[in-house]
Amino acid sequence: MVLLLGEHQNWGVSSLGWQSEPDNAMNQDALGFALSSWPIGASFTLGIAGMWNDVDVDNNLYYLIEFDGGCTKTSSTITKSICDSYTSPSGKTWTTTGTYNDTMPNAVGCDSVITMNLTILSSTQSTSNISSCSAFTSPSGKIWTASGTYLDTILNSAGCDSIMTFNLTIVSVDNGVTKNKDSLIASSGGSYQWLDCENNFSVISGATNQRYIPSQDGEYAVEVTESGCVDTSNCVIVALSSVEDFDDNQIRIYPNPTSDVIQVMMENSQPIDGFSVYDVLGKEYEVKLTKLQNRYEVNLKDLPSGTYVLVIDSQGKQIIRQIQKL
Repeated sequence: MVLLLGEHQNWGVSSLGWQSEPDNAMNQDALGFALSSWPIGASFTLGIAGMWNDVDVDNNLYYLIEFDGGCTKTSSTITKSICDSYTSPSGKTWTTTGTYNDTMPNAVGCDSVITMNLTILSSTQSTSNISSCSAFTSPSGKIWTASGTYLDTILNSAGCDSIMTFNLTIVSVDNGVTKNKDSLIASSGGSYQWLDCENNFSVISGATNQRYIPSQDGEYAVEVTESGCVDTSNCVIVALSSVEDFDDNQIRIYPNPTSDVIQVMMENSQPIDGFSVYDVLGKEYEVKLTKLQNRYEVNLKDLPSGTYVLVIDSQGKQIIRQIQKL
């Protein structure tokens, strides 16, 4: 309703009272009365609510108080499921499920009361540490091929965003192979399994060392496993007959077979730069080497019985011989 404080009469009066005007209103008392309806045919202009106003043609002062007489209220209901938060028409924000009321002016300036039945659903976040071989495909289908931190977003079970952070490590397996005369050497790292390319990449039993010395001509590859990732090298051709070697009459190796030591003698006192002893699967063994006046003594006493490969280096050349340990 509107409360007019001043001097007037017969305007649908529903209550009556007196109230003093403020000092700037000539310090005269004012009659207060409440209007239940607007005066018909009155010639005046409403003033500002909450202030003294000169509102009628006789310049009488009235104190105007806002009222809702004659307004038509409206109401409505909103039922909504939404992710994380909901902002009402008046600008209020809710973040939890529940029933709420909101009020704002309707088209005629009266209250529009809105009842909101809200279901607030939740977005989710997660962080994962991932190691992947060569590439990683995220849940949304993105493909990453380099290590790093990445974000991906899909819908969770509630239909809201599931924001995923991936600390990604891409494992690159080094599958390189180096050929040194008749030896094949895999790049360092991981574990190894040598394969026979000419026999449909069949596994060579026991050939699981970094170095492999084939016993016959052929094509060979190595399968390298590192941090759970597996890759296979290209096939490498080995032709034992092409290995640069000493003439047979330049070296003597005896006794062969042996139960403990072998003697290695070079003709013309040609120097020996190094000895290596491998089993037929490429595993290298440490042996005791003694240089005598005109020969070398290689002690095989601690080796298991079997067939071994003796590799002798001298002035950039190699000689490869099989020896038997009894």
